[in-house]
Amino acid sequence: MTNVVRHANARHCRVTVDWRPRDLSVEIVDDGPGHPDTGSPRGAAGTETGYGIRGMRERVALLDGDFTAGPRPEGGYQVAARFPLPPTEAP
Repeated sequence: MTNVVRHANARHCRVTVDWRPRDLSVEIVDDGPGHPDTGSPRGAAGTETGYGIRGMRERVALLDGDFTAGPRPEGGYQVAARFPLPPTEAP
């Protein structure tokens, strides 16, 4: 959410949380134009300009999760993470 507020110049942002017995998924989608040079929060050369996305990717990996981030074909930007949950024991 911080990246959306700081970098996306978005009018709308949607956060979806999906909790299931085996995993937890979080998706953040905005409708902003992104970085003025590329349309995404990356620099003109196409490389990440800060530590936001890289840091999120590293933190998700520490929890054995999956992470994706990038511009959407219809515009805006999407960040998604899926975290495996430990099995629950029946009482």
